Amino acid sequence: MGKTKYIIREKNFIGYNDTDSAEQLSAGMLAVAKNCFCGTGEIVKRTGYSLIGNDLGSKACQGIKGVRFASGTKEIIAVFNGLIYKWTGSGDWSALTGTYTLSTSALIDIVVANNNVYFFDGTNTVPKYNGTTVSTVADIPIGSMARWFHNQLHVAGILNDGNALKSSTIGDPEIFTGGTSSDIDVNPNDGDVIIGMKELKDELIVFKRNRIWSATGFGTAALTLDDINERISGFGTLSHFGIVNTGNDLIYPSFSGNKVHFRSLKRTQYSTLVDGGIVSEGIETTTSGLSKAQLSKIVGIFDGKYAWFAVPNGSSTFNNLVLTLDIETLDKKNKGWTQHTGINASCFDSFVISTTPTIYFGEASADSKAYVLDTSTSDNGADISFEVRSRRYGGDESEIKKKWYWFWAWLKEVGDYDVTIDFSNDGFSFDNLGTINLSGAGSELDAMILDTSRLGATDVKKDRLTFSKLNGHYLQMKLYDSSATSSVTIRNWELVFQKRHPIDE
Repeated sequence: MGKTKYIIREKNFIGYNDTDSAEQLSAGMLAVAKNCFCGTGEIVKRTGYSLIGNDLGSKACQGIKGVRFASGTKEIIAVFNGLIYKWTGSGDWSALTGTYTLSTSALIDIVVANNNVYFFDGTNTVPKYNGTTVSTVADIPIGSMARWFHNQLHVAGILNDGNALKSSTIGDPEIFTGGTSSDIDVNPNDGDVIIGMKELKDELIVFKRNRIWSATGFGTAALTLDDINERISGFGTLSHFGIVNTGNDLIYPSFSGNKVHFRSLKRTQYSTLVDGGIVSEGIETTTSGLSKAQLSKIVGIFDGKYAWFAVPNGSSTFNNLVLTLDIETLDKKNKGWTQHTGINASCFDSFVISTTPTIYFGEASADSKAYVLDTSTSDNGADISFEVRSRRYGGDESEIKKKWYWFWAWLKEVGDYDVTIDFSNDGFSFDNLGTINLSGAGSELDAMILDTSRLGATDVKKDRLTFSKLNGHYLQMKLYDSSATSSVTIRNWELVFQKRHPIDE
């Protein structure tokens, strides 16, 4: 007894879970997944971002939106310190001409409607950009949010009328009287106000803090009260900009019972909207650490695979952490969450200004900058701190002591970069085990025949690190790299050990 060697194989990575203890995690789950993605079953260090335009001052970006005018002209529109700028794909930002007033601090909802761009800050007369100059439109209700949906401009967050949903006539976003326009109070005097709006298929979803409604029945006639239906009671959102449409779901931040959660509003195969429940149950340590006073600043975007949420972490007064959810795991027990530092996003947008859809975001700290997520290995020149921590192995037989022999890792050859490997025995602090270099190596016959030459080609880097007389009940691994030049892809790893039964000791 005690001489048989056992192997733990870890592969098909999903994401991280910090709600359960590390020894309770199932295969594929990580205790920490920072600045990486796991959506391919591998662990891949995320790429970075680059500055677009120039630095315009010392205040956060208030809004960003890509627009393609009917003429074919493409521009990225952004607001910094209450001023509107455009960027055409290269060079510096250009200030738009015209007379208008916008808040210098509030988030600005930028909406494209009928070949014009409108700006909503909840306080000032709505500015309009027609591709040439900016003017104001006195007839559009002053609101903090708007959606151009079914050829109507729907405005909410109305100054001194928090329950109102005002809709323009069909085809004209600047006429809000007569014809097919409407002015509906969504369950008025219920002690709540409209916080956000988002489209889902053929419905306009209206969020309050504690309830969710939908507007349907769009057509040639104005909306009526009969077309407003309550979908969810007891849950709503605190952020209009944090509601993300993933196709069949709206993922949104919710706050009730002093708990922050991300929830789903799901459209079933029968075209019925139902509560999809909490989708952040595995990252409650993270969500519990968010700054509750700043939740209205949460913003989100969907890139076709991942839902991104920029959130204020700890005592931060701005968004200083990004959480991403692999939507392919939405209906699974283990959700594919990862977290990202170094991305301080006040606003997001996805737009094709050249040939492919690209995500742009505005800086949330006191810096008037905007960036594009790209294939660079740094965050505008800054290091990307990559780290993963495994589940705690040995939890299935915690009463049995193990003698740990080797850590085998299979990674991708990507260049002359080092990944550092640490280990924690029985929950104590991490100690260094060694490093693995990701540059090319010769075949396994190198030492005897090929010297430093290579036999064939491979993109697989395999390496073994040895534990020195390590005995314990649990073992946890940490792999990390902090660099502005490296790429990392981890495919799988193995741990080799012997069991030391109590009878053997």
